[in-house]
Amino acid sequence: MTTALIGSLGGRLPSSLRSALLSRDWTARVALSFDELVFQLTVQVPDVVVLHLRSGGVAALVDEVAGRTPAPIIVISSSLAEGVAREAALDAGASHCLVPSASPDEVRARIRAAVRRGRGAAQDAPVQAPMRRAPVASRRRRYVPLHGLPLASTGVEMA
Repeated sequence: MTTALIGSLGGRLPSSLRSALLSRDWTARVALSFDELVFQLTVQVPDVVVLHLRSGGVAALVDEVAGRTPAPIIVISSSLAEGVAREAALDAGASHCLVPSASPDEVRARIRAAVRRGRGAAQDAPVQAPMRRAPVASRRRRYVPLHGLPLASTGVEMA
């Protein structure tokens, strides 16, 4: 099950956002202060972090949260209507930026997309090859292991 950490640091969530964020598609944990948000990030790494901010200092807060979690960050703030604030938030580490008037369907779709991208990045990580059993010396086949590879030997050497 997907875990979403919702940091509502901009006061009360609008009802349309509340219905979008508290969905049955994922388990939501809500933090109402920055300290609580940091604590929640140390307890369990979420699949996605959603920050609801009123205004001001968006980039600094996103930068602080991005330094504490590898999860994608979605920012919802009225100050993001300006292009400069949106650009600063994206540069600070946000994966998506929305204004509070965004439709609930768009918010849910952005969360699903962020989770998919986060899991895709984890799946693209290099996978360690399965370990092979090291060869064991065999008198019958007359070989001994050398650096993990079989080395043929004579019967005299095996005696």
